Amino acid sequence: MSEFKSLEDRLDNWGATVRLPRLLGVQKAALDVYEMRRCKKYDDRKNMTPDQSQQIEELLMTWYRWQIRQSHAEILSHYYRPEDRTCRGYVTPTTDEEDDENAYQWADDRQSEQVQLCIDNLAADQRAAISVSMRNKECGRDVWSSIRAGAAHATYQAAKAALLPMLISKQLIKVGEAA
Repeated sequence: MSEFKSLEDRLDNWGATVRLPRLLGVQKAALDVYEMRRCKKYDDRKNMTPDQSQQIEELLMTWYRWQIRQSHAEILSHYYRPEDRTCRGYVTPTTDEEDDENAYQWADDRQSEQVQLCIDNLAADQRAAISVSMRNKECGRDVWSSIRAGAAHATYQAAKAALLPMLISKQLIKVGEAA
Protein backbone atom coordinates (compact mmCIF):
# COMPACT_ATOMS: atom_id res chain seq x y z
CA MET A 1 0.00 0.00 0.00
CA SER A 2 2.91 2.32 0.63
CA GLU A 3 4.04 1.93 -3.00
CA PHE A 4 0.58 2.98 -4.17
CA LYS A 5 0.76 6.12 -2.07
CA SER A 6 4.19 6.90 -3.39
CA LEU A 7 2.88 6.39 -6.94
CA GLU A 8 0.00 8.76 -6.16
CA ASP A 9 2.45 11.29 -4.78
CA ARG A 10 4.55 11.02 -7.94
CA LEU A 11 1.50 11.51 -10.13
CA ASP A 12 0.45 14.52 -8.04
CA ASN A 13 3.92 16.04 -8.55
CA TRP A 14 3.42 15.74 -12.32
CA GLY A 15 0.04 17.45 -12.05
CA ALA A 16 -1.99 14.36 -12.90
CA THR A 17 -5.10 13.43 -10.94
CA VAL A 18 -5.45 9.67 -11.03
CA ARG A 19 -7.16 7.38 -8.59
CA LEU A 20 -5.94 3.87 -8.39
CA PRO A 21 -8.76 1.40 -9.04
CA ARG A 22 -7.42 -1.12 -6.56
CA LEU A 23 -7.70 1.28 -3.61
CA LEU A 24 -11.11 2.45 -4.72
CA GLY A 25 -12.32 -1.14 -5.05
CA VAL A 26 -11.20 -1.99 -1.53
CA GLN A 27 -12.91 1.09 -0.15
CA LYS A 28 -16.10 0.38 -2.11
CA ALA A 29 -16.21 -3.22 -0.91
CA ALA A 30 -15.77 -2.12 2.70
CA LEU A 31 -18.74 0.25 2.40
CA ASP A 32 -20.91 -2.30 0.64
CA VAL A 33 -20.54 -4.82 3.46
CA TYR A 34 -22.53 -2.51 5.73
CA GLU A 35 -25.00 -1.44 3.05
CA MET A 36 -25.81 -4.91 1.70
CA ARG A 37 -28.94 -6.68 2.80
CA ARG A 38 -28.21 -10.01 4.31
CA CYS A 39 -29.64 -13.24 3.07
CA LYS A 40 -33.28 -13.63 4.14
CA LYS A 41 -32.32 -16.55 6.37
CA TYR A 42 -30.00 -14.32 8.41
CA ASP A 43 -31.93 -11.06 8.20
CA ASP A 44 -32.13 -9.44 11.64
CA ARG A 45 -35.05 -7.19 10.74
CA LYS A 46 -38.50 -8.64 11.18
CA ASN A 47 -41.23 -7.50 8.82
CA MET A 48 -44.60 -8.08 10.37
CA THR A 49 -47.09 -9.95 8.23
CA PRO A 50 -50.83 -9.26 8.56
CA ASP A 51 -51.23 -12.71 10.15
CA GLN A 52 -48.57 -11.94 12.75
CA SER A 53 -50.18 -8.56 13.40
CA GLN A 54 -53.50 -10.28 14.01
CA GLN A 55 -51.84 -12.80 16.34
CA ILE A 56 -50.28 -9.93 18.32
CA GLU A 57 -53.68 -8.20 18.53
CA GLU A 58 -55.25 -11.39 19.93
CA LEU A 59 -52.41 -11.89 22.43
CA LEU A 60 -52.67 -8.28 23.58
CA MET A 61 -56.45 -8.51 24.04
CA THR A 62 -56.06 -11.74 26.04
CA TRP A 63 -53.31 -10.06 28.09
CA TYR A 64 -55.47 -6.98 28.69
CA ARG A 65 -58.41 -9.03 29.97
CA TRP A 66 -56.04 -11.06 32.20
CA GLN A 67 -54.57 -7.84 33.59
CA ILE A 68 -58.04 -6.48 34.39
CA ARG A 69 -58.97 -9.74 36.18
CA GLN A 70 -55.72 -9.65 38.16
CA SER A 71 -56.21 -6.06 39.31
CA HIS A 72 -59.87 -6.72 40.19
CA ALA A 73 -58.90 -9.80 42.25
CA GLU A 74 -56.26 -7.76 44.06
CA ILE A 75 -58.79 -5.06 44.96
CA LEU A 76 -61.29 -7.64 46.21
CA SER A 77 -58.66 -9.36 48.34
CA HIS A 78 -58.35 -6.19 50.43
CA TYR A 79 -62.01 -6.37 51.44
CA TYR A 80 -63.14 -9.99 51.25
CA ARG A 81 -61.61 -13.30 52.22
CA PRO A 82 -61.29 -15.75 49.34
CA GLU A 83 -63.20 -18.44 51.26
CA ASP A 84 -65.34 -18.81 54.32
CA ARG A 85 -63.51 -20.53 57.18
CA THR A 86 -66.52 -22.71 58.00
CA CYS A 87 -66.48 -24.28 54.50
CA ARG A 88 -62.72 -24.75 54.06
CA GLY A 89 -62.80 -28.29 52.67
CA TYR A 90 -65.79 -27.88 50.36
CA VAL A 91 -65.15 -28.08 46.62
CA THR A 92 -67.92 -26.97 44.27
CA PRO A 93 -68.74 -29.73 41.79
CA THR A 94 -68.10 -28.78 38.16
CA THR A 95 -69.18 -30.10 34.78
CA ASP A 96 -66.86 -31.19 31.99
CA GLU A 97 -67.52 -27.92 30.15
CA GLU A 98 -66.50 -25.89 33.19
CA ASP A 99 -63.37 -28.02 33.57
CA ASP A 100 -62.49 -27.33 29.92
CA GLU A 101 -63.09 -23.61 30.40
CA ASN A 102 -60.88 -23.65 33.49
CA ALA A 103 -58.11 -25.43 31.57
CA TYR A 104 -58.28 -22.91 28.72
CA GLN A 105 -58.34 -20.06 31.22
CA TRP A 106 -55.27 -21.47 32.96
CA ALA A 107 -53.41 -21.72 29.61
CA ASP A 108 -54.42 -18.17 28.66
CA ASP A 109 -53.21 -16.91 32.05
CA ARG A 110 -49.78 -18.51 31.58
CA GLN A 111 -49.58 -17.04 28.08
CA SER A 112 -50.58 -13.60 29.39
CA GLU A 113 -47.84 -13.76 32.01
CA GLN A 114 -45.30 -14.26 29.21
CA VAL A 115 -46.79 -11.35 27.25
CA GLN A 116 -46.54 -9.21 30.41
CA LEU A 117 -42.80 -9.95 30.58
CA CYS A 118 -42.41 -8.74 26.99
CA ILE A 119 -44.50 -5.61 27.56
CA ASP A 120 -42.42 -4.73 30.62
CA ASN A 121 -39.40 -4.36 28.29
CA LEU A 122 -41.09 -1.65 26.19
CA ALA A 123 -40.77 2.09 26.64
CA ALA A 124 -43.37 3.87 28.76
CA ASP A 125 -45.03 5.59 25.80
CA GLN A 126 -45.38 2.26 24.00
CA ARG A 127 -46.91 0.61 27.06
CA ALA A 128 -49.34 3.52 27.38
CA ALA A 129 -50.27 3.25 23.69
CA ILE A 130 -50.98 -0.48 24.08
CA SER A 131 -53.12 0.13 27.16
CA VAL A 132 -55.13 2.90 25.47
CA SER A 133 -55.64 0.85 22.32
CA MET A 134 -56.81 -2.20 24.28
CA ARG A 135 -59.22 -0.08 26.34
CA ASN A 136 -60.69 1.38 23.17
CA LYS A 137 -61.01 -2.04 21.54
CA GLU A 138 -62.65 -3.45 24.66
CA CYS A 139 -65.35 -0.78 24.73
CA GLY A 140 -65.72 -0.62 20.93
CA ARG A 141 -65.13 3.14 20.58
CA ASP A 142 -62.17 5.53 20.54
CA VAL A 143 -62.96 7.29 23.80
CA TRP A 144 -59.73 6.72 25.74
CA SER A 145 -56.53 8.68 25.14
CA SER A 146 -53.26 9.35 26.88
CA ILE A 147 -50.81 12.23 26.79
CA ARG A 148 -47.96 9.74 27.33
CA ALA A 149 -48.80 7.82 24.15
CA GLY A 150 -48.13 10.79 21.83
CA ALA A 151 -49.29 9.88 18.33
CA ALA A 152 -51.24 6.92 19.64
CA HIS A 153 -51.58 4.82 16.49
CA ALA A 154 -47.97 5.29 15.36
CA THR A 155 -46.69 4.53 18.86
CA TYR A 156 -48.96 1.48 19.06
CA GLN A 157 -47.64 0.16 15.73
CA ALA A 158 -44.05 0.77 16.90
CA ALA A 159 -44.85 -1.14 20.10
CA LYS A 160 -46.22 -4.06 18.08
CA ALA A 161 -43.08 -4.03 15.92
CA ALA A 162 -40.92 -4.04 19.06
CA LEU A 163 -42.97 -6.88 20.56
CA LEU A 164 -42.73 -9.09 17.46
CA PRO A 165 -39.17 -10.45 18.01
CA MET A 166 -39.80 -10.87 21.74
CA LEU A 167 -43.01 -12.83 21.18
CA ILE A 168 -41.36 -14.94 18.48
CA SER A 169 -38.48 -15.76 20.84
CA LYS A 170 -41.02 -16.91 23.46
CA GLN A 171 -42.80 -18.92 20.73
CA LEU A 172 -46.08 -17.08 21.26
CA ILE A 173 -46.30 -16.09 17.57
CA LYS A 174 -46.40 -18.64 14.78
CA VAL A 175 -43.89 -17.91 12.00
CA GLY A 176 -44.01 -19.05 8.38
CA GLU A 177 -46.62 -20.62 6.14
CA ALA A 178 -47.86 -22.93 8.90
CA ALA A 179 -49.18 -19.91 10.82
